Amino acid sequence: MEKFYSGKTISLVIGYSAGGGYDTYARLVARFMGEHIPNLLDVPLLMDLATNQEDRILLRLLSAPATVGRPIFTTPSTPIPRVQALRAAFETMIADRAFITAAKAADLEVNAVSGEELQKIVAEIVATPGLITMRLAEIIAEGTEKKN
Repeated sequence: MEKFYSGKTISLVIGYSAGGGYDTYARLVARFMGEHIPNLLDVPLLMDLATNQEDRILLRLLSAPATVGRPIFTTPSTPIPRVQALRAAFETMIADRAFITAAKAADLEVNAVSGEELQKIVAEIVATPGLITMRLAEIIAEGTEKKN
């Protein structure tokens, strides 16, 4: 697919004002397009839109689902050696040539996040101050109301 888009211009046209919910979602999509389509390095990161620490936390919370994807969890009481074994098995699986070949044959893209990174993201989500969570909910609700 990379060859198809090489040298082409891709425009995302958003029918809403800058800074709104749809604009934010489009910027999030554009941010991750650069990982799959060459020459999009000048697209600002979602975090680049933040003007203060509170906004950075809010945008991190908003973008977390894109990073987390479809996680594999276990219970909090799982012994650390078992967690380490599960993480090692996962890392081995995603590096396995047969797995990679099967994923490509099924036209599936694998962008794995390590267990350590996933745990860090979840901890950040859980630690998000309530006022920021409420502000994000209001922004999303406002965007939904404008849509309807």
